[in-house]
Amino acid sequence: MNLPKELLDFYRDLDNLINDYAGRITLPGMEITDAVLNRHYGEGVSLFELVQPEIDAEFCKNVFQDVCALLERRRPQVGGQLKTLTEAAEHAVVRLVSDYISGNDKNIKKLVEGSLISGMTVNFILECTARPFMQAFARLVGSCTKDEKWQRNYCPVCGSKARYGLIKQDDNKRFLQCSLCDRQWLFKRLACPNCLNEEHTTLKTIFIEETPDYQIHACEECRTYLKVFSTGEEAGNTGLKDAATVFLDIIAQQNGYVSNYFTS
Repeated sequence: MNLPKELLDFYRDLDNLINDYAGRITLPGMEITDAVLNRHYGEGVSLFELVQPEIDAEFCKNVFQDVCALLERRRPQVGGQLKTLTEAAEHAVVRLVSDYISGNDKNIKKLVEGSLISGMTVNFILECTARPFMQAFARLVGSCTKDEKWQRNYCPVCGSKARYGLIKQDDNKRFLQCSLCDRQWLFKRLACPNCLNEEHTTLKTIFIEETPDYQIHACEECRTYLKVFSTGEEAGNTGLKDAATVFLDIIAQQNGYVSNYFTS
């Protein structure tokens, strides 16, 4: 089952909007010292936690408003609920986006309670608002973290979970792609990106006959799955690719698995 064309068009417009803003953001240069890298690798702390960039308030507000406007235009069933959200978040967008990135949901929950919109939609809007800044941050500092030294199950740049995986055709290695900043990082081929299980007898690959470049990597221990593309594609267009491959989610969920992305 594929998504309706109008929904795919929405995700295409959304990715274009995010990529356009990401291309216009210029963050000040920052020094990644040996002390920072020692904590990064030794303690597994993301670079964002160690050297947080300042988020421009006006720019952030513009992204937030444009994401809401696109939702209202393309997804009217959700757009009608946005008025209370935009009014409540008028003077707190940067704080809410920062809270979303850091995983502090206290203020976000309070905002949801005071509006008519679901928590899932609020988090979706905040994620889309944060993505241009995190993509710009990843471009700035991404080269400072080395894949062979990381190989954890969360992003070395911002600490977020993977939206999906990629198997590079040239070396057959598996990379995870961040759901927030689009950073790709190397991860073990035979390991669950959720519970880190490495017992090969409980790790399962579901092949899709009609689309041989797409796979589902599932773990019998924690019953989670990861969508994996063996096309060697570059980073970017995360939301669109995720939406365009919803049939993989349906297959995995019909087999009793839960997405790695939606686990705590």
